[in-house]
Order: sequence, then structure tokens, then C-alpha cells
Amino acid sequence: MSSVTPFWNRIPRFFLYGINRNVLLILGAIAVANYFITGWLMLIVYEVIIIKYASEALQQTSQGNLSAPALSFSVINENLELPFKLFLVYLCYFYALGRLLEILPYWLLIPVIFIAILLLPAVVISLVISEEIGHALNPLNWFSITLRIGWPYLIMFLFLVLFGIVNTQLGDLLGSRLSSRSLSSFGLALDGYFMIVIFHLMGYIVLQYHEQLGHEAPGEQQQGGLDDKHSSPLMQKFLDEGNIPAALAELSSLIQDSPLDLELRRRMYVLLSSHGEQERLRRYAPHYVDMLMGQGRKEDAASVYLDSVERGDPFALDKAAHHLPIMQVLRMRRKPKQAILLAQGFHKRFPADLHTPELYLEMAQILSEELQRDDLARNALAYVLKNHPETPVVDEVKKYYSLLSQLNNPAG
Repeated sequence: MSSVTPFWNRIPRFFLYGINRNVLLILGAIAVANYFITGWLMLIVYEVIIIKYASEALQQTSQGNLSAPALSFSVINENLELPFKLFLVYLCYFYALGRLLEILPYWLLIPVIFIAILLLPAVVISLVISEEIGHALNPLNWFSITLRIGWPYLIMFLFLVLFGIVNTQLGDLLGSRLSSRSLSSFGLALDGYFMIVIFHLMGYIVLQYHEQLGHEAPGEQQQGGLDDKHSSPLMQKFLDEGNIPAALAELSSLIQDSPLDLELRRRMYVLLSSHGEQERLRRYAPHYVDMLMGQGRKEDAASVYLDSVERGDPFALDKAAHHLPIMQVLRMRRKPKQAILLAQGFHKRFPADLHTPELYLEMAQILSEELQRDDLARNALAYVLKNHPETPVVDEVKKYYSLLSQLNNPAG
């Protein structure tokens, strides 16, 4: 049973998503830059940034994070695979459409163009689900997605068309009132706004119909689906109506009756995350991580922490012993910056804690081997040698410190 509010019950929120502070800042910066720095090459740069941010919004939304992506270097510069794949898919799709239109009789052109536009969201959804270009370009998958979603797909398509019409009308309205340079900058920002909103909507469709589409929903990696004891007809009624506060209150009541039920805790996390309850999520996430670690589920705990970083709102763990296992999971997932963020200031929060030497040794290895910051790695090791000289890992710390010193001072 889905815990996601139907998208037609939250249409206004899709428009509001585009005026989030983060979205306005990035679009405003692009508009100002385009006003002063013009040219076709810079225009490509601006468009790439918008597409990357929109792709990030789509990806995060499909995983249940309804907040706009944080403004960070990693959001714009890392994980470029999806937007480039999307660009290639679009290129192949419209190239094939153009070749098809060349050989079709005149009376078939309009129907084929309409069907091609109708299927375009399915192409994007197919790529998000599979992350494979071949899968996204398979026509069988397009029709399969539309049939699995059913009539709501048509509703989504109509809203996408509406977004496009509004965008065009606003551009025409302002065209006669702005200078060509101002119109170019404002038009770029306006196009970016609607692209981000549209991608957010498509990501939400993937989230809402994840079961039909075979897409992993947020939290499913933690513990499969929900059985009847982890839900209630009243809570589902509230969800279907879009009454999230009432649904959360009902779930809180279930948790009070079964405070050690980790599955109920998981569902609370999913609901808070997928419905943008950021303040409550900020308070809830550290406690949820403690419960997960108490059950030995460090992979899931790392996912919860990583979600907070991607939202731009990382939290501090409550227990010292939980840092190293989660840090090691993040390193295995090739998230070195997030792992370092987790460990920063550990010795200040937990003075003289016995976990410090091993944690800082791990941090030094990540800094040196993953981030090429031998200077910071040596600082971490020096702290251990000075403040924990009798630690069981002191020999390993000394060897690593000596190795880094030799690498950076080969003459010595």
C-alpha cells in the first residue's frame, strides 16, 4: 500500500517547488550572468547547469526527497552521468523521429508527432528507472510505462502541456516590455523554472508509481514492504486525501503503541522525507539512525545520513561508536566528502573518546587516498599521536604518518 500522496492532490506544491530559495538563487545567478556574459558558448554552459540541477531534482524526488537540491559544488559538478545520458536519449529520440517523419505520408505526420510528444515523459521515466540508454530508447518500455501508470499518465501529460503553454504565454507577454538582453536573461530563467518543475513532477510520478514501475522506493532497501500491522485504514485514508499532518499523527499513535517496532519507525522516516516535513525530519533522523545502528543496520543508517547531506541539512550523530561504521560504509559507496563531513570535529564532541584514534586513522586514509589532501591527513594523524599515544592502533598510525611524510618530502 503506497504512502505517497497522489500527485493530483498536490499540484500547487509543484509550482511552489520552483520558487524554493535554492531554485531562485541558481536561476537568478544564471540570469544575472547571462545578462553580463553572453555568447553561444556561455549559453550552453548555462543550459547544462539548469539541466544538471533539474536532473538532480528528478532523481532526488524519485527517491522520496521532495526538497529542492542543495546549492553545492557536488550537485552541479558531480554525478553528471544522468544528464548526459538524458541528452543522448533526447538526441537519439528526436533524430529517429525526424527520420520517421521524412518517410511517412502527410496525413500521418500530426498523429505521429502527437504520440511522440505524449511518450516523451515515458522516455525520461524509463531512463530514471533503468539508468540505461538502451532501456530508455526501447519503444516497448515507453508503452509499458504508460499502461502501468494508466489514466494518471494522461493527467500528468496535460499538466506538462499546461506548464509549456504558461511558459510560452509569459514569454510573449514580457517580450514587448523588456529589452532584448533583459528578455534573454529572464527567458532563460523562466525556461529553467519550468524545466525544474516538470522534472520534479516526473520524479514524483516515479515515486508514486514505484511499485507498478518496479522502481525502488525510499526506504525499501531497509526492509521491504509493509504488512497490515504497520498501517491502518485511517492513515491510508488521510494519505489519499493529502492530509499529511493527520496521517503523521495516526502513525505517531501506532509508534506509541509499539515503540520498538523499527518498521513503523522506517515508515515515519519515509513519510517525513517524501512530504517535505523538514523540521520534523531534522529532529527525527538522528534518533532513527540510533535505532538502526542498535539493530546492526549500518547500511541503512548510512543512507539516512547521506539523505540529510543531499538535502543540505546534515545532522550530527548522537553516539560516538556509530561514526566509524557509517563512515566506512560511505567510503565504500565512494562518498569520501560525506564521510569526512561526518567525522569533522569528532574529538570536540567526544573528548578523549576511545574511538577517536581509529576514526581519525580512517579519516586520514580517506583524505589522502580519496581526496588527495595529505596535509589534512597528517594533521589528523598528528592529533592521534599527541593525544592518544597508547592507542592499540598507534603503530598503524605511525606507519601511515611516516609514509605520508616521505611522499611529501622525498628528499628528506
